[in-house]
Amino acid sequence: MVSKRRAIFNSIRNTTDITFLTETKFKKSDLPIYKREWGAGLLASCTPEVRAQAGVALLFRKGLAVTFLGDGNDRNGRVVWALVEINTKKLLIIGVYAPSQGDDPTFFKDDVFPILSKVDYDHVIIGGDWNLGMDEDLDY
Repeated sequence: MVSKRRAIFNSIRNTTDITFLTETKFKKSDLPIYKREWGAGLLASCTPEVRAQAGVALLFRKGLAVTFLGDGNDRNGRVVWALVEINTKKLLIIGVYAPSQGDDPTFFKDDVFPILSKVDYDHVIIGGDWNLGMDEDLDY
């Protein structure tokens, strides 16, 4: 797993400014290792189980002109967020790894949308794996 994680980190290290990772299966106790390997801003939400499941992370490219103003996560490895300032604009960035059962409107209502009223921002970006079918005929 270490070589797979390093390969992923290396493949995106210089190609994207901000990356959403889902189903990371990161263990909270190992977050300092992951942060050291990434070498820049890394925020994550991990499941509390010993055998890590779920997980979502936001990775910020080293050298990106960003100021971190706040962050948070849930306790289930499903949501992580960061309030950052880029070019004088406050961006709220939310990473989501929705439950794999899919089409669970309570997840978004209870765990994602309340973040929108917690902080002041100019723009919002929500990304990740929503596990949600938008069109029954096309998505299932």
